[in-house]
Amino acid sequence: MDLVDVANQNFHMTWGTFRAATESTLTEHFDAPSIVSHFQLSDSTNVKEFHVYHQHPSIYTHDIPKTKNGQKDQFFEVAIELSFFEKMYTPDSCFLEKIQQQLLHPTYSEEFFRATITPKMKTVIIEMGTHSYKGHLMSVYLEAKAMELFLMQIQELDRQTSPKKCKLSSYDIACLHDAKNFIEQHFNQYISIVGLAQQVGINQTKLKAGFKELFGNTVFGFIRDLQMEKARYLLLDEKRYVSEVADIIGYKHAHHFAAAFKRKYGVLPSELKG
Repeated sequence: MDLVDVANQNFHMTWGTFRAATESTLTEHFDAPSIVSHFQLSDSTNVKEFHVYHQHPSIYTHDIPKTKNGQKDQFFEVAIELSFFEKMYTPDSCFLEKIQQQLLHPTYSEEFFRATITPKMKTVIIEMGTHSYKGHLMSVYLEAKAMELFLMQIQELDRQTSPKKCKLSSYDIACLHDAKNFIEQHFNQYISIVGLAQQVGINQTKLKAGFKELFGNTVFGFIRDLQMEKARYLLLDEKRYVSEVADIIGYKHAHHFAAAFKRKYGVLPSELKG
């Protein structure tokens, strides 16, 4: 197997070319947590999907499919550093919201996200492997292309996972108001879609779609808004320390809280002036 690696502080990209008479595996070691996108660019197999997942610092094994008639196949992989991913995060994206919940809550279901590789995605990947840039310009070019590719993935995954509008009965509306009230009382605790749906007596699909339709915000977007409003009050009015505020509103790690606060208000909590 031939591998080509290119990395900067935000991205790590790998192009692989292989020939496999039988199904095999590729083992990789990740030193830092990241968001990984894996594209199987196989013409001799029926695999036409990409996978996105949260990668912990550990050894990871990829399944390498058998190639036909001794042909060579290719894959492309890009790992995004978490600090860079957090700058792109928005609760407006269902896919990004699910990834964010995996990062904030280790007990949250860590699923693989998958969707079809579109022709535009494949074109971008080809362009990334055939450019003529060198040195710093190569790094700038590849990072821009990796961002373009990831935005295409977000769009495709959101198209698949975005909740569709649903008809709400009076019972559904009452349950959704119960959910909103429950969140307002417990936003500093871990709340899952599964647990909230069971708490108020509605199914998960209708909870997600109905909450957005009725209140104009996602469940997790509403939780985060309440957390940030409470944090701002504690910082400005009660002059609490950042680490203390993070703990009070339910964040285990102060740097995750700081990143979320900056996304909401444009400044770090430590920079907030009364």
